[in-house]
Amino acid sequence: MDLTPIPTPVTLSSPVNLEKRINNLETKLGSLETTMSQLTQGLSQTNSQLSQLAQGQASLQTTLQAFIQAMTPSPNNPNGSASGSNGNDSSSSNGSPVSPPSSKISPQELPLSLPEITTLNPADQNLNFGGGICTADLEALILPDGTNYVYMAA
Repeated sequence: MDLTPIPTPVTLSSPVNLEKRINNLETKLGSLETTMSQLTQGLSQTNSQLSQLAQGQASLQTTLQAFIQAMTPSPNNPNGSASGSNGNDSSSSNGSPVSPPSSKISPQELPLSLPEITTLNPADQNLNFGGGICTADLEALILPDGTNYVYMAA
């Protein structure tokens, strides 16, 4: 009895099948390279846009702080501009952002009577507005009893 192992025959794919598989893999690899390139470009554009947005936000923050500083009353100028003559200081002396001023007028300090707005005399001539729209802007205070007290009209 012969105990020599008998080699198992190896089945090889035909060269045509191997070539098809290699071409298929090359096509998929090319597609992956194109997709990777597009993703890299998209990431670069997104990073650029984020950088621009961050710069815009910083600019808006600076402008807002300057506006708040300009609108904050100071002992020298009750109408605003607590930062001095140039109005460019955008933070308080301790470096923290300036908060908007709080209302310092109490209801007791409001005038008890405001001038009354009266109607004008009607126009003598017959005006034709041709079906146009006429608008008015009325400014009013809402009184504690719920009524509107008109103090300005345009």
